[in-house]
Amino acid sequence: MVGGEPPLSSRLVRAVAPRSFEDVVLLLAAPEPRGPRSDLVRRILEIRRGRRKAPLAVPRLEAILTETEGVPLYQEQFVAILREMGGLSRSEAEQVFLSLREERGAEVARDRSLIVRRAVDRGFSVATAGRVFSVLLSLAPHAVRRGERLARARHLWEIAKRKDSDPLSFAVALLNEAIPRRERMRELARGFHREGSPFLPIHRNKSAFPFTVERAAVRTGLATIPGMTEELYALYAREKKEGGDFRSPTDILERMAGRDFPRNVLLELVRALQERERAGEKSPAQGAAGSRMRGAEVGVRGVRRGARPSSHGRRRQGGEGQRSFAFFEDSRDDGRAKAPARSQRKRGRP
Repeated sequence: MVGGEPPLSSRLVRAVAPRSFEDVVLLLAAPEPRGPRSDLVRRILEIRRGRRKAPLAVPRLEAILTETEGVPLYQEQFVAILREMGGLSRSEAEQVFLSLREERGAEVARDRSLIVRRAVDRGFSVATAGRVFSVLLSLAPHAVRRGERLARARHLWEIAKRKDSDPLSFAVALLNEAIPRRERMRELARGFHREGSPFLPIHRNKSAFPFTVERAAVRTGLATIPGMTEELYALYAREKKEGGDFRSPTDILERMAGRDFPRNVLLELVRALQERERAGEKSPAQGAAGSRMRGAEVGVRGVRRGARPSSHGRRRQGGEGQRSFAFFEDSRDDGRAKAPARSQRKRGRP
């Protein structure tokens, strides 16, 4: 999640492993973890890795479909293909695309006849023109506008380049943008832990409201305390400025009690600081500090040592693949009979 936008599917991000600006645009075409669009993106990746054949490997259309491996995904690609095949103007091609997307039966039949006839006049074979039109008809309901995603894609691409040059500032920027959405903030924190980013725990005097960079590590901010807001932190900072640094969690409890500070938030803060003091503060250089620190030390709830994604999520991963786009060919299927499953072999034993 960047700039208040919905978060991308972490599973799809790992699958795409973006290495170019166009890869980022491809990710934004399917922000939801499941559905026909994310299924199409996964099939594009399988074509890229040689596991499937492109559905439209047509030389005349190669320049239009090169970024999506021969799979029409963007509305702009549909319009460009219709113009190339039918010699249509842009407005005419857009009208044909709308009839395909909305599956207007009578108009689709008329447009198919027109496009195929004109495509043959322009050098396409009847079979190729008919196949291309069928693929366009099947995928038009799932097409997305590439142009609408360019601004966010550029923003994400700049952030990705920033990660390479200054990974700690990158982590801090993303964590701070996610503060209004605490679940997302915790998810990001867990991700940075897994990558080995060093974290320092919350500190009664050193922590600001947001995350900050300190001693070649990320200092956890008081924003991680449930109920803490910038306004409440301003009261906290004012008391520290007027009365000097806080000496202990108990000192915080006594001094902030008279500041009209919500008691439930104050108790959450004191409890987190007491847990941190019992654990002790490690320097970022002590081992893989970022990945081994416990959730209480970091101040982000829900981060557990050695936490892994649940098996429930892994079992559901294959659900979307049940959708069928018949024009995709699986190059892995060589027609050979597969070995029976282990459980089946067991049942066949005497």
